[in-house]
Formats: sequence, C-alpha cells, structure tokens
Amino acid sequence: MALQPIDIDTPQPNGKRGDPARVMAQKINENDSYLDELASGALQRSGGTISGDLYLQGALVTGTDSNVNMTIASDANVLYTEAINRNTSTRKQWNAYASSFNLTVGSGAVTFNTAQLLAVSPIVGAGQYNGFILGRWEARPGDNADAMEMHYFREENANSTSWSAFNWRLQRKVDATVQQIIEFHRLGRIDLLVGNSRFQFQPGGNAVAPGNFVNGGSDPAIKDAASLRPIINATDALLGLNTRIGRYLEGFGDGGKADRAFVMADDAMRAHTPEVIIEDVIQDQYAGWATDQLIAYLVAAHREGVERERQLQITIDAMADRIAVLEGGA
Repeated sequence: MALQPIDIDTPQPNGKRGDPARVMAQKINENDSYLDELASGALQRSGGTISGDLYLQGALVTGTDSNVNMTIASDANVLYTEAINRNTSTRKQWNAYASSFNLTVGSGAVTFNTAQLLAVSPIVGAGQYNGFILGRWEARPGDNADAMEMHYFREENANSTSWSAFNWRLQRKVDATVQQIIEFHRLGRIDLLVGNSRFQFQPGGNAVAPGNFVNGGSDPAIKDAASLRPIINATDALLGLNTRIGRYLEGFGDGGKADRAFVMADDAMRAHTPEVIIEDVIQDQYAGWATDQLIAYLVAAHREGVERERQLQITIDAMADRIAVLEGGA
C-alpha cells in the first residue's frame, strides 16, 4: 500500500469539509502501520541496523561537480572513502559484519576481509609477466614516494596460470626505482636481490653469494691490541679434533640423504680449540662451530708446518756441507 492522504477540503453532506473523524483515524492507523513496516529496513540518520542490499542511485548531491566523496564510517573510524563520478555507472558493494567488513571493488577484482586481514586478487590472466601488484604500502618523505610492494610474479614468458609458474616478491621502491627485492621462488629457494647482485638460499641448505660473506671483521684497527697473541701448538690442536664421515639424523642437516665429512663439535673441540665451539646453537641444545675461528687455527698450523720444513731444510743443508767436507778430506 501507499500512504493514505487525509482529506481536509472536500465538502461533506453535513456541511463540513474533509474526512469524517473516524475515516481520518483509520487513515492515520494505516499510515502508522505502513511507516512502521518501512522503518524496519530504513536508513536512519544515526544508529540502527540495515538488512539486505543498500543502493545509492542518482545524484548524491546537487551542483555541477560530477565527483562526490562517498564515505563509510563507524563512529570516528573511516572504513572506506572514495571519490565517485556521478556520470558513470560505477558500482561498489560492501558486506558488513559487526567489527569487520568485506569489500569487493569492481567485478571479479580485489576483495578485502578485515576479520582475517585477507586480500584476494583477481584472476591473474595469461601474458602478465612483469609482476601483478597485490598490495602497496606507501610513505611520503617529502616529495618522494617510498613504498613496499607485494607482487605475484611470473618469471618466465609463459601462459600458465598454475601457482608453479609464479614467484612471490616483496620489494622496496623509491619513486620508480626498485631498491631491494625478497623473492620466494617457485623452485623452493629464497632469493635476495640487492642492486645487481642475487643471493640465493637453496632448499637443500646451501647459500650462494655473488660476493663474499664477511663474519665480524678482521681489520686490526678494531681489535684490542693488548689482548692479541700468537696461536701456539695449532698443529697439535687440530690433530686433537674428532673428524668423521657419516650421515645426519633425520631432521638435521640434509636429513641423512648422503655421506658428509664432519668436524665434530664435541669434548675434543672444547679441549683443543675452545674458541671454535659454539654451545647450544642448534635447536638451543646442540653445539656447532664457527668457520672463521677454525680458519685461524688452520693458518697457524700451516705456518708451524712451514717453519718445521724450513728448520729441517737448514739441518739437511748443514749435514750436506759436513758430508762434503768429510768426503773432500778423504
């Protein structure tokens, strides 16, 4: 039904104008019932709950400007705001649930769910090889745009839409220039791209660096000069270490797939090269050892070996001279 207007002008047989009192009361009751039914799903000025679909159609404001701001907010918290062009058929759809909301922009485009912090991209079509941007977090230090971007990146020029054809990338970009990239590669490795260098961490446990890994630093200028002293008996120290060939247990190293050569981080290492061992470094309970520390012992042991050879050569030369003298006297 529609609202029933109350007649106040039509002449009546009794000489009065408008609806009789009873007819007027009936119309008022019918209008109240109709308005009460509408109010159950109406958009109120403040508070209240809307069920079903909400459509904003036609001109939102008067005037000649085709762009207006549409904002959805909860109290002082703005959930979404966007400039809408009234001259286009742009349509937005929201589904609100208590303290969270889902937002779908466009047909089959990005969906966002605040309850799960979940962003779902559109279907990535074939032929998009340079990186489909799923998210961008942007800062504005002065006139620059300093941003983090998340890409779903097809490395090879292929039409496959399978996950196995794509890598994930998290990259920093200043204005239009990419600074660094962390890439989760489809083959299982993790790559770090810094400038023109690519560092690779392989699923088998190997790391590949185009340059060098620097541990700590070996410049004498950063050492306590008063504490420096030579490594002595390095050869004996290395000879005391426990070296073996064998395999890892499952869950360690390569999982026991192949034989490996081990320098054991055990009591022998604690006794002979205590600076080398690192306690509780594997799963907070098993010992390991520092490569750079063991190298120092290897260099010192080599130097001791060279010195022994030099002294031996001196002895041999002296004996050869004495033999030559004795043979000459004969």
